[in-house]
Amino acid sequence: MTASSENEIKADFVGTPGFDDGNVAIFVMTFDGGPLKGDKHGINTVRIPVGWWITKDPHPPAPEFGIKCITDLHAAPGSQNGMDHSSSRDGSIDWLISDNIQRSLEAIEFLASRYAYDPALLGIELLSEPHSLEVPLDTVLKYYNDGYNIVRKHSSTAYVIMSQVIGPGDPADIYKANTGKSKVVLDFHYYNLYDSSFENMSTQENIDFLYRNRKSQMDSLNAADGPLLFIGEWVNEFGRRGSTED
Repeated sequence: MTASSENEIKADFVGTPGFDDGNVAIFVMTFDGGPLKGDKHGINTVRIPVGWWITKDPHPPAPEFGIKCITDLHAAPGSQNGMDHSSSRDGSIDWLISDNIQRSLEAIEFLASRYAYDPALLGIELLSEPHSLEVPLDTVLKYYNDGYNIVRKHSSTAYVIMSQVIGPGDPADIYKANTGKSKVVLDFHYYNLYDSSFENMSTQENIDFLYRNRKSQMDSLNAADGPLLFIGEWVNEFGRRGSTED
């Protein structure tokens, strides 16, 4: 990490990153200073990804800094999408195997009971990015329904956030399922990456795609009588390789 200016820190690690113990690409960040305050120029909410193993922590962290928190079950037992950020070491998706779904619901029970009465809690995200090729939509919807009921057992005010599925299919399928619940939010992740169709687009075509496709989808869903919409992840990087355009 290099402090390149008074207000900027860059990650300039040269080497092969990894998740093994002792890898120098892994570091701990400690906030040292006064509380973060939300105002029109600052941060008012953070989405905090956690793994299911937080249930084994005898001293799970408590929200600090005076901002609202969304607690996101980002890594479920067995991995719901085969990616490293969902705790898969070899690309396998084993969320449907054994009692992994039940253990995921137990993690939601833990999070809801632990944080429901903390004024910092804004919402609980039940799962992040289940993969449509390996996890049937009906299974995801049943899990979301069960998770919703668990959160509501502990809180009537926390938002219950349900992630889109990734992979082939319409990311709006969760929206179309019409959960019919109160204080439900659907989480969409917008990346112009990870799909070969973006690689042959020019920079301007990528920008046009945002306005033509992304914005029109958001406008359409927001206009419908259904759950709220939340863009939980996005990036201003394009899939085009070697572009020299601004």
